[in-house]
Amino acid sequence: MSASLAHNAWAREAATESFPGQDGKAPATRLFVAGSASHAGKSTVCLGVLEAAVERYGADAVAYCKAATQDERPDAVARWCAARGVECVSGADCPIVYYAGFTRAFLDGGAYASERKCY
Repeated sequence: MSASLAHNAWAREAATESFPGQDGKAPATRLFVAGSASHAGKSTVCLGVLEAAVERYGADAVAYCKAATQDERPDAVARWCAARGVECVSGADCPIVYYAGFTRAFLDGGAYASERKCY
């Protein structure tokens, strides 16, 4: 077995154990899109992946969660999800919302864990 296939098999097994399917369905696939800076194209990538997933599986089988944000206003992906009927967690409902200047304050020792918890 090639190294690539072995890695893929391990990833599928780990995902199945961590995020098992419900009601006899296959486990959900989770994809995390990250970038090194603002305007790096993360939303554009998400829109492309979401569109392809909706075309293949239908809007009721796809969801989007923006895990962290600094801007609580609805973004392009949230608007796209609303227009297509895709479940979406974004904006003020994000599990992690950073305030402007958080990174600098954290690096300077002036910012600590928030009171907001995600379980």
